[in-house]
Amino acid sequence: MSTSIAIVGISAELPSGACSKANLEHSSFFDFLLNGQESYECMPDGRFNVEAWKGKNRGEIRVNGGSFLKDIDLFDNVEFGISARDARSMAPATRKLIEQCFLALVDSGIDYRTRNVGCFTSGTNLELTNVADPDEFDCEGSFAGNPSMISNRVSTHLDLLGPSVPTDTACSSSLTALHLAVQSISNGECDAAVVAGCQLNHRFIDWFNYSQGSLLSRDGKCKPFDASADGFGRAEACVAIVIKPLQQALQDADQIYATILATAINSSGGGAPPGAPVAEAQRDAMRRAFKLAERNPREVDFIELHATGTAKGDPTEVNWVGEEFSREDEVLIGSVKGNIGHTEIVAFLASLSKVISIFQSRQIPPNVNIKELNPAIQWLKYQLRVPRSTTPLPCHSARGSLIAMSSSGIGGSNGHAVLEGPPTRVSLDLRTEFMAARPSLFVSAGLSSRSTVAFSESITNMATRSADEMPVLSTILGRRSRSMTWRSFAIADSALGALQFSSPQLCPREARPVVFVFSGQGPQHERMGRELFERFTVFRHSVLEMDRIYETLTGSSMLRDYGLFDGCGSPGKLKDVWPISLILPSIAMFQIALFDLLASFGMKPDIIIGHSAGETAMLYASGAAPKEMAFELAVIRGRAFAPLEALGGGMAAISCGEEDAEEIIASVRSELPDNILEIACFNSPSAIAIAGHDIAITRALEVCQTRGVFGRKIRTSVPMHSSMMEQCREDYCRELRALFERYPGQHVPQIPTYSTLTGERLSDSIDADYFWRNTRSPVRFTQAMERLTASQSCTFVEISPHPVLVSYISSMAGDGSPVISTMHRVKPNMPSVDHVDLLRVCGELTASGFNGVNFTALNNRACYECDVSLPTYPFSKKSYALYPDTPGYAKQMEPHLGPLNHRYLRINKDTHPVLAEHVIRGEPIMPAAGFIEMAIEFGATALLHVDLKAILSLSSEIPPAVEVVLNSSYWKVQSVTSHDWHSGKQQKRLHADGYLTFEPSQPLKDIDIATIRQRCKNHVGSSFYSSLSYFSAYGPRLRRVTNVYYSEKEALVSIKGMDNALKQYVVLLPSQTTYVTLP
Repeated sequence: MSTSIAIVGISAELPSGACSKANLEHSSFFDFLLNGQESYECMPDGRFNVEAWKGKNRGEIRVNGGSFLKDIDLFDNVEFGISARDARSMAPATRKLIEQCFLALVDSGIDYRTRNVGCFTSGTNLELTNVADPDEFDCEGSFAGNPSMISNRVSTHLDLLGPSVPTDTACSSSLTALHLAVQSISNGECDAAVVAGCQLNHRFIDWFNYSQGSLLSRDGKCKPFDASADGFGRAEACVAIVIKPLQQALQDADQIYATILATAINSSGGGAPPGAPVAEAQRDAMRRAFKLAERNPREVDFIELHATGTAKGDPTEVNWVGEEFSREDEVLIGSVKGNIGHTEIVAFLASLSKVISIFQSRQIPPNVNIKELNPAIQWLKYQLRVPRSTTPLPCHSARGSLIAMSSSGIGGSNGHAVLEGPPTRVSLDLRTEFMAARPSLFVSAGLSSRSTVAFSESITNMATRSADEMPVLSTILGRRSRSMTWRSFAIADSALGALQFSSPQLCPREARPVVFVFSGQGPQHERMGRELFERFTVFRHSVLEMDRIYETLTGSSMLRDYGLFDGCGSPGKLKDVWPISLILPSIAMFQIALFDLLASFGMKPDIIIGHSAGETAMLYASGAAPKEMAFELAVIRGRAFAPLEALGGGMAAISCGEEDAEEIIASVRSELPDNILEIACFNSPSAIAIAGHDIAITRALEVCQTRGVFGRKIRTSVPMHSSMMEQCREDYCRELRALFERYPGQHVPQIPTYSTLTGERLSDSIDADYFWRNTRSPVRFTQAMERLTASQSCTFVEISPHPVLVSYISSMAGDGSPVISTMHRVKPNMPSVDHVDLLRVCGELTASGFNGVNFTALNNRACYECDVSLPTYPFSKKSYALYPDTPGYAKQMEPHLGPLNHRYLRINKDTHPVLAEHVIRGEPIMPAAGFIEMAIEFGATALLHVDLKAILSLSSEIPPAVEVVLNSSYWKVQSVTSHDWHSGKQQKRLHADGYLTFEPSQPLKDIDIATIRQRCKNHVGSSFYSSLSYFSAYGPRLRRVTNVYYSEKEALVSIKGMDNALKQYVVLLPSQTTYVTLP
């Protein structure tokens, strides 16, 4: 059984013809199909001069139209970081693929940059040097136009690290690419993949090849299933999709457009001539696919066929489909090619865009260009029907809608895919209570600062959306930002007024490690976490879980007895300076609950640091101990330290280095030798905390003031990290040992954790002794930070009710390391900003390059929950030449003076079959009238001294180049007979020359034809050409003479007029010039 694969992203540019001024996108394409519209039109301006080459013969193009994309020359190379040189050297298809793959990945919202994402693409590799004669000056030393770059450049500029595979199996290329991508995911070679194809038809020579191969229909349209099917019409398109395993897509709450159950590919082998459809090979690919999918073909609700509208291909494909899929009720089939033509490389993906919309709308659009069903198809026998009006999609299986798709390439490469509709989604696990007025986080992101600002402006204009749309919009924008290199954010909240986006930040290629820093005591306040408790279930449940532990251990409740977190208890019990028995567990409760909340939204740290009391929460956050143990530790610490509050101790923060702090301490000790004063914390190279007796603390602050050193008291009466803590050692260590006995085992951090006890990374198991030393020893936060930042740049997040360490961290983190505070204390009469603070943290983390925020959980709304129209990506495109400025391109664009006079004239029996009917002694040669016409096509009004020098044979298999040269009034016709490529010399043969004039001609005198007729007694009728047969033979189209009347001195010849059908070959026929030039 194959692994089910979800299609989670799509972007498309499809031809619109006269129906729109812009190319069709995936969403607008289906409306186009439902309305039965077509995109066929004449060759657009800016391509080659198709009218000059239109015709049915060799060296000519059969049609002058098809379906074309608009603006294929436009590209924003700067946005993708591509040099102008490389952009010029790239095939336009590669440029389109980069753009559409990017947009498909953006649509998917997956985190793709520097991830194991594969790239499987196919495109027309038509760069400047192969759309016209190569020119050495078109080569700029760039390899961006190499065939491998069709996929490699997509991987490079989108930074995809998975397999990068270009595919080319002709018209089945994009299905082959999909099959390889599905296999790569199933084999574990990549986690997701982008699959894309681009067909552009601007290469001159291809149109001749298709014409000579008799592949193109006479009207340039595809007519699938129609009796008049006579070939296909060429079409252009670019489509990209993103796929990943279905289970992962469900887990990630991705938009799922459809599910790929299985794909299969094969070859027709040598059982038929190349290009001929082989029913058994196509059937085999289908059977393989359904076997892998473990589904029955008769469960299929609709089949999207390859059907291009060829006389042989359609019946071959449809009849085997009828045999395999027939059942008691009708089998619905269709082909998108009637609407847009055959997009060749992109044929499968163009059809897939249609199929995805069929799943979404449960409507099958009408097939167009069907007047009479092809009688070679056994419609009635197999109960086949092509919908000609919009038809509901039936459902033949309780397992869901099923659609089959087939694809074939002209070289014999066949494929089949079995798709199922998107799965039914279960409702999200509610993590927040719904609040109509809740704030929303909007992340604006792009590949440049310019586009990020432009996108911010577009989002600002959308900020008036309904309350239902806002969280979905936030989810979509947040998900899409994860792979953008520039980001900014804004918070939409009625209290904040208009959206104010932060300045765009450039994100590093690899995200910085996120460091959670748990603060110590000091930032606690009465309203901390209150709004988080009210609004977020995860936070509330965590707090309630710990409060039950607190009540078991102390007999009191933080909520009920102190009014913390829920605001419903007795806040009057709290004083300005809280007891240590409340400070430490309340800080731990807040930090642990906030950690749980952040983790539920995907914000998990890569590194942990705990400052002093913050090492309690660190124990849990690092995975070294369960929540219960960590919180019990906080309660034990608070209870053990409570007796020290009566000892007259305290702490202070002073802004100086260690050396200055030691001098201040020494000065105080000399005055107060019986009092303890010691360094308690190394907060930064210029910030120290001291602890000891309160009288010594007060004196130290006075000394600081005299020395110009800032200092302030810390709101605590417990002299932490000083020798005064020795008085609680015995009781505290006894409780610590009992705690670690209740929770036996190794307590080793599961993620990198830096100890502020040692200043080093923790590698050993944490034990009871560690937490005694944590209490007694100074906090070595400076040393831990220096060790951490010595070799890496990090993003720091302080986990605290109010910032206390941010300034210290910022001074040590180094340039470019973001430092983010979580919560802020507000003034007593101000409303809480916890929710806004939480969104700000998410926004700052995301803008700094962190991709872990789960916006679906944050907003409690998935990206697929309502249809939100989004602004288009703000590219700033400029034009790049489709053709080189070389003589080879001039050949494509230069108008023809006439059928026998243009710069690149080549003539033989295949290019000008009418002239080849002029046969002299068994050899088809250019008639004299042809040479005369070549000169007249310059616009001459008269020819003088015409001299016919040598015959020009038309029998050569390869038509020789014929030069019609005009130099002032002298003209000549010559052909190139040989070319010495080493010397550069050409051998030429002169066939005719003379002089011409452009002067207005004199009016001709009237001729009395009746009188001449009376003088010419002799008459030759139908036997005229028989009399010439001994040396010449004229084909039927040149036999224009119907009667000849002649005498000894004059003749009157009756000539049949010009047939318009012949004017593409010649304007003057031999019979029209031979006799008017007789002497």
